[in-house]
Amino acid sequence: MRNSLLWLRYLYIVVVVFNAINSIAFLAIGVYKSIHGYIAVVESMGHHKEWSNPGIHLAEALDSFLISIIFMIFAFGIYKIFLNDNTKESNLPKWLDIKSLSDLKLLLWEGIVITLLVFTLTVIIGDIENLSWNMLILPAIVFLLTVGLVLLRIWPKAKGEG
Repeated sequence: MRNSLLWLRYLYIVVVVFNAINSIAFLAIGVYKSIHGYIAVVESMGHHKEWSNPGIHLAEALDSFLISIIFMIFAFGIYKIFLNDNTKESNLPKWLDIKSLSDLKLLLWEGIVITLLVFTLTVIIGDIENLSWNMLILPAIVFLLTVGLVLLRIWPKAKGEG
């Protein structure tokens, strides 16, 4: 029975392929935003017109690149957990040595916190003239996610598991 159900794991190829495509799409978006930011720098410097704040475009590009990395890590993690039959040591960096869903969850959590931090800074800097108390929601979310990540990293050590 077990062997007959094991073929279902190959359905995760769809997850891997579409997340890899999503990663490539966000990579292209990041390149587009970077080029747009560089053009804004050149236009602002060359024509002596008002500074168009190209840093916002470059920060948005960084955000797109980080999202691209998160999609690729997810695709790679799902592939490694469900589809990779090779149990030998690989030549991957230690941080990308995903052996379980918990490893993948922590790696994605770290990436999402960093991405949200960049997004939060981009939103705040982009609307610096109109700051209100509502702008504290995103930093609070980033703070809570970071505290949760730290506690999750400390918890196994406190129990003597890590």
